[in-house]
Amino acid sequence: MLDAEVELDMRCAFVAFVAAFFAAAAAGSPPALSTTPILRLETGNHLSLITRVDTDRAGRYLLTASEDKTLRIWRAATGEALSVLRPPVGDGSLGAIYGAALSPDGSTVAAGGNSAFDGHSHALYLFDRASGALRAGYTLSGLEAPVQQIAWAPDGQRIAVGLSQQGVRVFGRDLGYAGGDEEYNDAIYGIDFAPDGRRMAVASLDGFVRLYAVAADGVRRIARKGLGAPAYAVAFSPDGRSLAVGSAQAARVDLLDAQTLEPISNFGAALAGNLGRVAWSADGRYLFAAGTATRDGRFALLRFDAGQGGSVREIAGFDNIVVSLATMPDGGLAVGSAEPSWSVLDADGRERIGRHRYAADFRDAGDSFRVSNDGRAVAFPFSAGGSELAGFDVLRGEVGSSSGVGRLTAPLTSTRGLDIQGWHNGTRPTINGQALDLLPGEVSRSVAIATDGRRIVLGTEWYLRAFDADARPLWQQRLPAAAWAVNVSGDGRWALAALGDGTIHWFRLADGAAQMALFAHPDRERWVLWAPSGHYDTSVDGDSLIGWHLNTAVNRDAQFYPVGRFRKYYYRPELIRAVFDSGDFAVAVRSAERKGTDGDKATPPVARVLPPRVELLSESDVVTDDAQVRARFAVFSPADAPVEEIKLRVDGRLAQTLRGTDIPRARDSDGIELQVAVSLPPAATSTIAVIARNRNGVSEPAAFRVRQRRDITGSGTRYRHMYVFAAGVSAYPLLSDDLQLKFPAKDATDFVDTIKAQSTGLADQVVTRVLTDERASRRDILAALAWIRDSVGPSDIGVVFLAGHGFMMQNRYYFAGSDLDLASEANGMRTAVPGSAIQETLANLRGRGAFFLDTCHSGFALSELKIKTDLTGALNDMGDERAVVILTGSAGRQTAAEADEWNNGAFTKAIVEGLKGKADYAGSGFITPPLLHTYVSGRVRAMTAGRQTPKMVGAVFDEPIAIIRPPRR
Repeated sequence: MLDAEVELDMRCAFVAFVAAFFAAAAAGSPPALSTTPILRLETGNHLSLITRVDTDRAGRYLLTASEDKTLRIWRAATGEALSVLRPPVGDGSLGAIYGAALSPDGSTVAAGGNSAFDGHSHALYLFDRASGALRAGYTLSGLEAPVQQIAWAPDGQRIAVGLSQQGVRVFGRDLGYAGGDEEYNDAIYGIDFAPDGRRMAVASLDGFVRLYAVAADGVRRIARKGLGAPAYAVAFSPDGRSLAVGSAQAARVDLLDAQTLEPISNFGAALAGNLGRVAWSADGRYLFAAGTATRDGRFALLRFDAGQGGSVREIAGFDNIVVSLATMPDGGLAVGSAEPSWSVLDADGRERIGRHRYAADFRDAGDSFRVSNDGRAVAFPFSAGGSELAGFDVLRGEVGSSSGVGRLTAPLTSTRGLDIQGWHNGTRPTINGQALDLLPGEVSRSVAIATDGRRIVLGTEWYLRAFDADARPLWQQRLPAAAWAVNVSGDGRWALAALGDGTIHWFRLADGAAQMALFAHPDRERWVLWAPSGHYDTSVDGDSLIGWHLNTAVNRDAQFYPVGRFRKYYYRPELIRAVFDSGDFAVAVRSAERKGTDGDKATPPVARVLPPRVELLSESDVVTDDAQVRARFAVFSPADAPVEEIKLRVDGRLAQTLRGTDIPRARDSDGIELQVAVSLPPAATSTIAVIARNRNGVSEPAAFRVRQRRDITGSGTRYRHMYVFAAGVSAYPLLSDDLQLKFPAKDATDFVDTIKAQSTGLADQVVTRVLTDERASRRDILAALAWIRDSVGPSDIGVVFLAGHGFMMQNRYYFAGSDLDLASEANGMRTAVPGSAIQETLANLRGRGAFFLDTCHSGFALSELKIKTDLTGALNDMGDERAVVILTGSAGRQTAAEADEWNNGAFTKAIVEGLKGKADYAGSGFITPPLLHTYVSGRVRAMTAGRQTPKMVGAVFDEPIAIIRPPRR
């Protein structure tokens, strides 16, 4: 009795102490946090191990959390990405999310992980699921250890938090302390509430399962059971009678009585590894289990039939460890893996939806990671151990086959006089028997020897390290992910590392200084190459793949801006290429400044040139019976750059524009809140996007979906008017003979004739304007663009086609009208059509828009003026607002081809063929922009032997722009 009284007194004292501690932590000043912008990848998917998957009670949303320091919300029925939640982050693993859970009503995300910005205490975050915001007052600081697991009570009024040390805590939804237990000797990875919310089970690696009574007056432990081995996850059966416990050491699941923790039975399988993660089906018939257990190299998902004596069936397999399971209310199962990937399966293991690895997988790349002698070109596999290699050449600026990047060499892993052992997935690598200096637990993954045999580069789970031949450390660089492959350029200047997040990094071999990084998207179209300063080179539509993460406070969500939002300052392809000449970014900058080209003399800090940010205040899904909906949103902008314009688009069409007095002035950092009535088109589902602009640039669109329940009979995809403007310039009287072209004028005429012929049944009226050669002067083209802008209404579509010379001068795009004069740089800019005029036209169309650009013809590269034919930046500018779909005949540093055998330019030839029917892959009789792009891309590549690759950017839509078979009336 005395022991019980002492235990009770101690527990009461502990509760009082913890309550006071959290109150003080909440009231005290928050720990320091770096607000220096951080460059981070953003591919639309997780790039590191997924730590948690969860769903709401209704199964509408799916939550995924990751060690990549983001949480993501997906539409559970379709897999559509809805939002990214961004907590504050720091160096190394600081900011990684280990535990996360979605509230039963789907409104709130609880999350935590490694958040010790003061070096000691950690935090629990409560994000608003709809907006992604972490608002003031929704962060609980003062947790003694990283958060490993989180669970919501069924009524959504309590949150249980399992720590890596110091046990379990329970808080109210208002973050008030409700109880806890610190008597744990190891980390907690499993927490679950009983269906009635009155009991809570906790599994710990200390080998015990604990059961608690949860009531209004606190949390009381009622049972503890040792299972002889560490326990990982726990799950109450839907009827609340049984508790499943996943083992951290064996392919075994224990079934315990949910009232007493007494063993009932156990399920198992003859597999190597564990079944640490468990979940019941919604009806309680099946128990799902997975973890590190493997069969034939795949990580198995098992289904035990609880009503058939635990009969087992392997229903799915994954490429990496299964780290989380979550029951879907319709009987399915959400699965998260370390690949990283996630899937939603039915009860038989068939995948309904999923997101799988969206980055190159360099595991076991070995000899497949190759580099040119000067370090400018690399070859690598996109899949683990893959034999098909992709290539990237800095000068060409394309992801293609490795055969196109010259002679490349594999890493040198052995040489006379150097015996390197234990470097492949080992913790004790040696050089000639001398141990290399690594941290405890640091795993070596890859090695490469410099051609002089005097330096060795070692890639590990955490670092890139260089040693001399006597095993003495030369330098080390902390890495954001494991270095699965390394190499050294033949000229001895570069050490390269291929990392687990799909990036390739260049380091100066002499001292390890980071110089450059590349992310090549698995679509083999998009890529971005950047320096630590943020200056970058990119493909068309590639500068959304990285961005600047800005911490605001330890108790507020961080902000993220794609680098494309700072394009006019940081897009510097010439500077990036110059780094490979000098081997040093700082030297390249000084050289560029002397030449007056792409230096960073005028590059302002990112934090000083922020564009606006739009945050939705309404749900991401809205259902209405009306023909109107109110868009509720907040706009944030720097005090020195107030919002100048707000646009609302419905399915890409311009619905409303707010300017001047329509936009209230922000009074503080909370921004401005607006409600705007938006008319809906006769469509079952529409997407409304809000875009804001200030003097620094344009915001990322904030979009939500609206589903109409009203009668929309008679709606369709026809347009009232189709306005078509085409300009083609072959003859340039003021230019030299070598700058004359043959087919652009004919291209423009052929394009318009084809569009008109294929428009029957698509538009009530087609109005065209064609300008060729001498009629396509600068003045006439500008007038025609204004005509398109002013004519296209909400029920119309505007189509623009430009063929001829296009070029860049002083980092601005120009289209060459027939009166172009290149006697001087000033003359060239004065007599050409500025890209800003084209962009202004496209951005202000009130209806649908399609823009076809067949420029970047060869010849200008020979000019003595500072003319460039790389239109990547201009195309990305035009696609920023996603107002129209843009199809361009060539990309990057390519030139547009024309030939007598085609009697057209390659791009126009393919467009005409596609519009006449060859792009109708589905046999529907309709040609949409995506179908047209698919056909044109393949056809042009074939016609030009891969030298020209058309691209599509902007507001891609699936409404037709041509009809092959007119509908019957």
